[in-house]
Amino acid sequence: MPIVVDHVMYVTAPDGVYALVPETGELLWKYDAARVALRGLAFWQGAGGLHSRVFAGNGPFLLALDVTTGKPAPGFGMKAAWI
Repeated sequence: MPIVVDHVMYVTAPDGVYALVPETGELLWKYDAARVALRGLAFWQGAGGLHSRVFAGNGPFLLALDVTTGKPAPGFGMKAAWI
């Protein structure tokens, strides 16, 4: 199920995650990934200087993509030093 936030539509497909202009279908970015879950996406608005992120399942993993670049969010999923 796609989501629309701030005039951008985010959608998953079997080959990746897409950001589109909903009115025209113009591609803003695509993140190539196999085995993306088609169950939907989640959106986080960002805070503390971090850009907003869109989350999607990717096989046994969770993708966190920076919505400004379409690339994996820096530091997401990194093991903390205290663990």
